[in-house]
Amino acid sequence: IAGLLITAINLVGGVILGLMAGMPLAEAFQRYSILTVGDGLVSQIPALIIATTAGILVTKAASESSLGHEIGSQLLENRRPLMIGAVIMLIVALTPGLPKLPFILLSGGLFAYLRQAKTQDLKKIAAAAPSAAGDAADQPQLREEEQLAEFLNTDRVTLEVGAALAPLVEPKGAKGLRQRITGMRRDLTRKHGLWIPVVRIRDNVNQESTAYRVLLSGREVARGHLRPEMYLAIDPGKTTLAVEGEETTDPTFGLPAKWIPAASRHRAKMGGFTVVDAPSVLITHLGETLRRYAHELLSREDLQKMLNKVRETSPTVVDEIKPDLVRMGVVHQTLIRLLQERVPITNLPVILESLVHHASQVKDPLHLTERIRDDIGRTICDRFRDDRGRVRVLVIEPRLEMAMRDTIQDNKLGLKPGQLERLMTLLSSEWQKSTIQNRPLAVLTDRVLRWPLRHAIERGLPDLAIIAYTEIPVDMMIEPVSMLRHEDVMDAARPTTDGKPSDSTKSASLLDALKSSAA
Repeated sequence: IAGLLITAINLVGGVILGLMAGMPLAEAFQRYSILTVGDGLVSQIPALIIATTAGILVTKAASESSLGHEIGSQLLENRRPLMIGAVIMLIVALTPGLPKLPFILLSGGLFAYLRQAKTQDLKKIAAAAPSAAGDAADQPQLREEEQLAEFLNTDRVTLEVGAALAPLVEPKGAKGLRQRITGMRRDLTRKHGLWIPVVRIRDNVNQESTAYRVLLSGREVARGHLRPEMYLAIDPGKTTLAVEGEETTDPTFGLPAKWIPAASRHRAKMGGFTVVDAPSVLITHLGETLRRYAHELLSREDLQKMLNKVRETSPTVVDEIKPDLVRMGVVHQTLIRLLQERVPITNLPVILESLVHHASQVKDPLHLTERIRDDIGRTICDRFRDDRGRVRVLVIEPRLEMAMRDTIQDNKLGLKPGQLERLMTLLSSEWQKSTIQNRPLAVLTDRVLRWPLRHAIERGLPDLAIIAYTEIPVDMMIEPVSMLRHEDVMDAARPTTDGKPSDSTKSASLLDALKSSAA
């Protein structure tokens, strides 16, 4: 706009000056219009050159090739503008009053370049034809390689659903499984420090329509059945009303339950049942499964990502993890052992500090993990605290503890099959009670017995925690809820007392003493 305004001022001012000098109007207009156009060209042509140069420099800054190659490729890559330019210059050459030779030479040069470029393209197409034929012949092998690559790149976590459960993935007007799984992964990361990979959801027409499966790296680790239009009423053991429904079992904790219609939901809640919808049942089962197998999901790559994240806030402790002090494999195995026993690793900097501190004296991951557990005891015990802040524990009678400790060989508990069976039965009963009451419980013992006992029961009771006395902070009180007695585990039948105080009576007195000391 400024350029047009200046041009108008030059033209009008020139005509006025010409008239003042005695020139006729037509002559003044002709002369000063030519001068105005010339002045405009003199100012605009440099501006055009400067703008073009700036554009070339900006384009060159984003490219790694030379300036000459960049200009040539941008001017000559697109053939259509070159064809249009050649035709326009030929028309200009045929226009009367304009020089013919320069425009004819430029137009002819462009036509010659376009013809040569077309010939080169035809040669490339002809040369590529045999290669394309060979690729077509190799298609079966390529497809086989793609299938092999898909097999090797198995999804780390997969949720397979039957045909009847597919609508739950993306329901209309409600939060689907994808959104719920995203929230579940976020909660597991925040509460437990678990690095959960993306969960792939896919339908499987080969399984029952109401069934679902959880797979880790292609291996099934959990399965269940849902009734999409019904609710699961779980019996916590204190129901007061009877509810009609389809008998089943809660897939997550194995509690007795019933599938009930929506109309019976209110009655079930009034009767003391825990009522949840089908998607919530699946999400809860998936979350508990991922927590149980979190140690299998933690890869070296995930560990490196976690360390990079910790480095942002605690660079010193990460920098101390060096091969001459502690190898990355030891760090990985230590975290895996913690996750195997469902110990949250949210406070990873503290875990790493403890690991670096003990790594100079302890090299074995098993013993190193035991040292770390002592340092993070507050984190371990926190999930077993009741409303009063006391740690709910199942204690072991000292005589039984000593007897079991005497059987340890190579960090393994050497109980006889019958004794181990009775021990598992007692522990399973106490664990089921705590699960029904939704009041977590841990078995309390000394450090020497802790790992052998854990190793002995982990197959039958993987969710039952075993903690050591040294892991309980000094300012945290315990709440003994029960006691494992020597005669209940080590003896096939209880001995007669002949009027003397029985071991059972002594153990009960010891339990009362523990409760009194805790109070």
